[in-house]
Amino acid sequence: MEVQYQVGSAQHKLFLTSKGNQIAGSHMGWVFDGELKGMIDGDRVELRSVLPAGGQRLNYTFTGKVAGESMSGDIDLGEYGRARWTARRHSAGAVA
Repeated sequence: MEVQYQVGSAQHKLFLTSKGNQIAGSHMGWVFDGELKGMIDGDRVELRSVLPAGGQRLNYTFTGKVAGESMSGDIDLGEYGRARWTARRHSAGAVA
């Protein structure tokens, strides 16, 4: 997943599983990782994660749309502002 901040960008990874319209998994940020939960409704997706960061907690709220093998939208970072995100499905046989 590519995260585009107001200044700069970063690569993150999402590991997702679904059961019905509920999504669970993990969010691996640049340095920290944490649990992720969310839901999907049609082509709309909302995911939430909290990453521990040096005694603080970074809250991510992803909202966006699914289109084929990708998802994209906005991230609310609370007091740290907003960002954009784009993710694409990684096939099990692909080499990273």
